[in-house]
Amino acid sequence: MNTIQQGEERLVPLHECKLMIQQAVTEACQRVSRAPRPYKLFGLNASRDFASRVAWHLQINLNEHTEKIFDDGECFVKSGSDYRDSREGNVRGHNVFVIQSIYSDDRESAADKFVKLCMFCGSLKDASAHEVIPVIPHLAWARQDRKTESRAPIMTKYTARMLEATKIERALFIDVHNLSAEQNAFDVPIDVLEAKNLFADWFASSMLADRCCKKVRVLSPDSGGLGRCKRFRDALLKRCQSIGSSIDDIEIVVFDKVRVQGQVTGGRIIGDVSDADVIVYDDMISTGNTMKKACQAVQEFGGRVYAICATHGLFCGEA
Repeated sequence: MNTIQQGEERLVPLHECKLMIQQAVTEACQRVSRAPRPYKLFGLNASRDFASRVAWHLQINLNEHTEKIFDDGECFVKSGSDYRDSREGNVRGHNVFVIQSIYSDDRESAADKFVKLCMFCGSLKDASAHEVIPVIPHLAWARQDRKTESRAPIMTKYTARMLEATKIERALFIDVHNLSAEQNAFDVPIDVLEAKNLFADWFASSMLADRCCKKVRVLSPDSGGLGRCKRFRDALLKRCQSIGSSIDDIEIVVFDKVRVQGQVTGGRIIGDVSDADVIVYDDMISTGNTMKKACQAVQEFGGRVYAICATHGLFCGEA
């Protein structure tokens, strides 16, 4: 048969029927894909405490996982608390979030944590998770976002490729070092949360109580942080206006640092900081050398360091 009876009106050609069925199946699949799905939250051991606080704020349970090191140093990580199949470790059809901050500490290197994250995300996809979304509060190697010398690696590109190889659907970061570099490195969508509004709330109320604050400057420790400082300055101005503060003289200045063989030797302030309260604003503090030099420059040019502000305090060495 090449036709199908449709009531008593007309005969529908078979190829039209196939198209109608195909369209109906496609629409059904789209409805299923958009339907709300159960989700699970995991926190690898290195970020377990932070993940527990996230779960507490969301009023959900932090799911159990297995994480261990074999005698030869190889890592093993999977959802669930043991080898037996359990409801706790079942992620089939779930949207799964995995929290792991990537930085080196006394127990694990950044590389160890990154490998565990990749292996865990891959195991979740192989266990038929619908979506896997790594949540990475601090992403190591983010400062290596371009070639600064001959044959230098572009680590933002390589880390993105390795994560995407595990078939993640998207990634979430907090105050990543170079937003545009990460957006260009990843093919999957990424979300970057910024702490600027939290900082702006605190500074607005603090400066309102401190009647001496009239002239405020937001200092970027380098030219690459100008965009970050501008977003914070705009948020701070908005908060000051909303609480009726008279502070409206808030400008951005830059510490023009000089590096000699990787060491910050000093620099000057681009902008006016004389008789100003200066907020030194950055995404991270590693060794603290740049922050120290920037604060010294503020004092040399007649300003007062009101506060040092950063999301990620790594505090390496003697920081």
